[in-house]
Amino acid sequence: MTLRRSERSVNDVLYGVATAYPGSIEALAARQGTPASKLRNRLSPAVKDMEPTLRDFSLTIDMAEEANMEAALDPLHALCWRHRGVFISLDELGMNTDECLERAHLVVMRHLGEVSGTLE
Repeated sequence: MTLRRSERSVNDVLYGVATAYPGSIEALAARQGTPASKLRNRLSPAVKDMEPTLRDFSLTIDMAEEANMEAALDPLHALCWRHRGVFISLDELGMNTDECLERAHLVVMRHLGEVSGTLE
């Protein structure tokens, strides 16, 4: 996993994923059954009087994952980082084995090491 930490807002990261989606926001909106202009306005950090809904957030991540986008989970990382946390994907832990607790600990420690490497 590539760690992507920055001071970017959750909305900036979500908009970045949406615009990088294959076919851009137009294709994403069509899959979500939402007019492209409406989704673009809700996701755009430049439009201050509209905000993405939780549905927009979740569907964008789901569809980015389905499209195998490397940055698909970046909005979750940004959200957790914003609230002083770290997102860890359960897929990364191999939760179907007896060693899952030990593996979880090692993953958390690796993430902490990566985060501490970004601090000055």
